[in-house]
Amino acid sequence: MSYSDLSNKLQLLGISLYKNDLFLIEKNRRIVRDFELIALCQVLNIDYNELSKLIEFE
Repeated sequence: MSYSDLSNKLQLLGISLYKNDLFLIEKNRRIVRDFELIALCQVLNIDYNELSKLIEFE
């Protein structure tokens, strides 16, 4: 999925993440907010609960 497609789908959910934001997230140069992560999971069809098991919170 292109950055433009992802950005457009997130916009439909009320999340404003632009192509540059997505690039910075991918390069680990921008923090993802909790509501953005939930929206990304919805758009990408990823189970948030399964993802949270893989993430180690400090």
